[in-house]
Amino acid sequence: MSKVGLLQAFRKATMSQASDPSTPSRRAKVTKPAAAKAVSPDEPAPPCFVRKLRKAAVGTGCDIRLRVSVLGNPEPKLRWYRNKRPLPPSEAQDPGGLWIRDCRTCDAGLYTCVASNTLGEATSSAVLAVMDLGEGRRLPQHIVPVKAPELMSEGARGKSATYWAPPDTTWYSPAVSHPSTNLA
Repeated sequence: MSKVGLLQAFRKATMSQASDPSTPSRRAKVTKPAAAKAVSPDEPAPPCFVRKLRKAAVGTGCDIRLRVSVLGNPEPKLRWYRNKRPLPPSEAQDPGGLWIRDCRTCDAGLYTCVASNTLGEATSSAVLAVMDLGEGRRLPQHIVPVKAPELMSEGARGKSATYWAPPDTTWYSPAVSHPSTNLA
């Protein structure tokens, strides 16, 4: 059989499979979980996360909101944990999530939200990574800004600064041989 004949046979076979209802589709079917269905205000239901926590990464000094959405009746109460330790209730916590303002590297970790009511509880967890971007760092004490205009680059416009670090100095005693005196 020629290449053209093979190609036509393949197309014919795949087309017949596509029209055959017993052959599963290659496209994924998106269905809502049973627990995510709308909860009637009168019907009691245990908590269910319809929006779970998602892993996130943020730079130091940034704000981030860890978002959740929970259904249940009676209305679930949320408790937050970082690295399995409870976070104290604050105005940063609301029914839609947890705000973390001015992130620092110590804010990184595993965050868990526990939603509970009289019928049960549900849990969602995700990792928050906080990357140190080096912003807001102060210069080490041994680096001093140079303000002398003759040390500024010529033609510089706007705000510019030159920094100078004092050299490292090593003192040697006359009784101790210095490496540079051992010239052979």
